[in-house]
Amino acid sequence: MSIWKPAVSVFRGGTEEIRRLYGSRVRARISLRGIAVYNPAATRPQTCDIEQGAVGFVTHPHPHRFDFLLAFPSDQGRLPRDIQALSRLASFKVVEVNEPTFKQQFEIEVQ
Repeated sequence: MSIWKPAVSVFRGGTEEIRRLYGSRVRARISLRGIAVYNPAATRPQTCDIEQGAVGFVTHPHPHRFDFLLAFPSDQGRLPRDIQALSRLASFKVVEVNEPTFKQQFEIEVQ
């Protein structure tokens, strides 16, 4: 059985620890407004909202900054079982979240 723990109690910090969390499920503890969407091909910055309770996955660390990249399906009613299944969906978004926001505003599913 899995349980949700506050990210601050699971994540200690550092890029290597982000890599170890790759594929872990995360859940937003509160609604977050105006979160930056990660899209290196975009010509203009984009943002989106993450609703309280939205479930996504930890992806690889941001390539140029110490930020988390978290992937969320566009349809929360169709939550894939893992990050590989999510990558096969046509509709998902990847957002950039800094370490303090991740630690305070997200939970991680632990086995």
